[in-house]
Amino acid sequence: MDYKWYAVFVTQGKEFYVREKICQCGEPDLKEVLVPTTKEIFEVRRKKIVRNIPLYPSYIFLNAQLSNSLISKVLDTAFVLKILGNGKPMHIPEQEMEIVKVMSGDNKIRSAFKYKIGDMIEILGGHCKGLSGRVIDIIDVNTIRVEIQIFNRAIYTNVKLDDLKVA
Repeated sequence: MDYKWYAVFVTQGKEFYVREKICQCGEPDLKEVLVPTTKEIFEVRRKKIVRNIPLYPSYIFLNAQLSNSLISKVLDTAFVLKILGNGKPMHIPEQEMEIVKVMSGDNKIRSAFKYKIGDMIEILGGHCKGLSGRVIDIIDVNTIRVEIQIFNRAIYTNVKLDDLKVA
């Protein structure tokens, strides 16, 4: 049997759901369903959370012999928008899929947060515009707590990430 790789365009954020539903369809022509991921670490209130994030948001990959029944089952799956191709499904060369698999399997953890506790930052907006400070806490994904030195005293304030840059 000659299996080939195909890309399926899905609703963003539903890649893992679609993978599970397609795997459950029980098609003999389906060899593998792949959602290439990378690990990202998020820091929220000094807790580190590691999540698998799709390398290609909105895409999953099928290794299959595309029959009419498999195509209809895939397209009838919730959140599937289309199988990529110009009029008919277009396969992806095996060499390109090997690169995708290597990228997905490197096991490196990337930081999704560009500021760390202790980083020196410059405030670009808000009530402390133009001042510099040090990151002391990560409140949530949009806000950090900053220590600013004014008149040899430490002042603490919460600042939105949009109003910051690395000093």
